[in-house]
Amino acid sequence: MSSSQYSVMSQAQRSLAVMGIIACTVIVSLVLGVYGMNLFFTSDMATMGMSFMQHIAWPHQGGYTVTQFWGLALGCMMLPLGGVTVIVLVNQLFTLTARLKVLHLNIFSAFVYLGLTSFFLFAAHYAYDTWNAKDILKCGVLFCIYDAVPSDVADPQLVIKPGFGTVVFFLCLHMALLLLVLAVRVLLQLAASVSERKSNLQDNLLTPSEDSPQRETRTTKALLDTETTDTPGKLVALFVFLCLFPLFAFLSTALPTMWEEVSAYSIRGNILKDRSVGAEYVSSNATMFHSKAYAVHDGHHDPFSGEETKLYFVVFPDVLMFWLFIYGIAAVGLLSRASLTARKVLRTRVAELRIPLLSASPAVTVGQCLLFTIFALTLSFYTYYWKHDHAFHAVKEPPARHEVWARTFGQMANLVMGMLILPVARNSIWTTVFGVSWESTLKVHIYLGYSLCILVAAHIGCWWGVWQGMNAEIGKIFPENIFRIRNYYPNNGQTKAMMDGDVPGGFGTSDNFTIALATYTTLVGALVFGVLTHYKIRRNFFELFYYSHYYFLVVFVMVLWHANSSWCFIFPGLTLWFYD
Repeated sequence: MSSSQYSVMSQAQRSLAVMGIIACTVIVSLVLGVYGMNLFFTSDMATMGMSFMQHIAWPHQGGYTVTQFWGLALGCMMLPLGGVTVIVLVNQLFTLTARLKVLHLNIFSAFVYLGLTSFFLFAAHYAYDTWNAKDILKCGVLFCIYDAVPSDVADPQLVIKPGFGTVVFFLCLHMALLLLVLAVRVLLQLAASVSERKSNLQDNLLTPSEDSPQRETRTTKALLDTETTDTPGKLVALFVFLCLFPLFAFLSTALPTMWEEVSAYSIRGNILKDRSVGAEYVSSNATMFHSKAYAVHDGHHDPFSGEETKLYFVVFPDVLMFWLFIYGIAAVGLLSRASLTARKVLRTRVAELRIPLLSASPAVTVGQCLLFTIFALTLSFYTYYWKHDHAFHAVKEPPARHEVWARTFGQMANLVMGMLILPVARNSIWTTVFGVSWESTLKVHIYLGYSLCILVAAHIGCWWGVWQGMNAEIGKIFPENIFRIRNYYPNNGQTKAMMDGDVPGGFGTSDNFTIALATYTTLVGALVFGVLTHYKIRRNFFELFYYSHYYFLVVFVMVLWHANSSWCFIFPGLTLWFYD
C-alpha cells in the first residue's frame, strides 16, 4: 500500500469513527427527548384537559409535577439536538464521500441514507399515532370544521399532543424525503462512476492526446456544471417563497394562535368563531373575513343541524405587518433585478449623495438605507399596535403598565425572531433578487441578533417589575418567582397563601408552565449567544461557535410553547433554513 493510499484510508477511518460518535449522540438524544415528552404528556393538563373546570380538578398544583416539567425541558432540549446531530452526520458523510470518492464508501453512504429515511418514516408514524397527529391530519387540518365533535366534550388526550405531534410528523416526513433524495443522488453517482470507469478504460486503450475533442467536451461539461450548481438552491428558495410562505400566511388566518391548543376541535372552533372561547378576544384585535358553508351531518351528533354557518378567517395586524415586510423587501429586490436604473440607484453610495450624517459612512448604500427604513417603520407600527391598539384578554386597559410593556417587548421579540433566520439561508430569495453575496446578508443577521437580545432582556425586566408590584397584592412572590418551577403567575384572584394551600379557598398554583421553561432556556442561551458568539471565539474556535449556534432550535421550540402567535413568525424562516 502506497503512502497516499494509506493516508486516504487513515483519514476515512478517523472520519468514520467521528461519525460513529455522532450516530450514538443521535440515538441517545432522540431516546431521551421522546422519554421526556412522554413523561410530560402524563401530566394532569395533558390527561385531564386545560379548561378552567378541568383546571380546578387537577390533583397537582399547576397541572404537573416538577419531574414532568423537567421531562418537557428534556424533550425540548434533546429532540432538536437529535435533529441537529442527524444533519451534522449527513453533512460529514456527504463531505467525506465527495472528497475521497471511494466506491465502497459511496455504497455505505447510500445504505446510511436509506436507513435514516426508514427511521424518520417510523418517527413520523410514531408522531401520527402516539402523539395524536392523526387527530388533525385525519380530517385534513382546515377541513376539521366538518368533524362533528360535541361542543361540551373534548378528548383530554388531544389537548396538548396534536399540535406538537403534527409539527414533528411533518418535520420527520420532510427529513425522510430529503434523505431519500440524497440516497438516490448517491446511487446515480455510483452509476455514473461505473460508466466513467468504463469510458476511461476505453480512453486509455485508444491513448488520446491532451487536446482530444473528448477531453475538451468533458472539460466544457464540467465548467457548465459548475456554473449551474446553485440553480437547484434558487429553485427551492423560490418554491418556499411562492408556495410555502403563502400557505403559512393563509394558515395563520385559520389556526389557533397557541400551538399547544391546536386540535381538530380547536381548529373547528377557531374558524367557527361563534363556538370559539376566544371569540371576543379575536373580534377585538383582528379583521375577520367570512364565507359560508354547510356542516356535514353526523349520525351521533349534529351540532349545526345541517344549517348554514359562517366560516371566519382572521387577519391579525401584527402577522399582516410581518408578511408585508417580507414580500415588500422581495418586491424591491425584484424591481432592482428587472430595472437597470433601480439597480443603480439601490447600489449608489450614500456618500455620493452628500447627505449630512449619512455621508460619514462611505460604505452604506441607498439599498441598505431603504432596507433599514422599511424595518424601522415595520417595527414602529408593530410596537404602536401592541402598546396602544391591542386588547389584551379582550380588555382595552390592562391592569398593570409594566405588563403592557412586557407583552409588547415579547411580541416585538417574536417579530425580530421571525426575521432573524431569513438572511442565514444561503439560497434565499433576498440574495437572489438583490444580487448580493450570502456573506453580506450575515450583517443583517448579526444586527437582528443584537436587537433580539435587547428585546428579550426588556421583556424579562418588565415582567420582573410586574411580579415586584404583586408582592403587596398577593404576598411576596418576587424574586422567588424567577426560578420557581410552578410560579405564582397568573394568580387568577388568589393570594400566595391560597395557592400554596395554607389558606382555604384556593385551587392550587394557576401558573403558566412555559414561563419556567423560557427562564431556564434563556439562561443557557445567554451563555451560547452572549459569550460563544464573541468575535475572538468565532475567529479562533469557529466550530465551537458554529455548532453551539444550533441551540437556536431549542430556543425556537421553547418560544413555540411560550409565546402567543409565535408559530406565525417562526415557521417561515425555519422552513427556508430547513430546505436550505
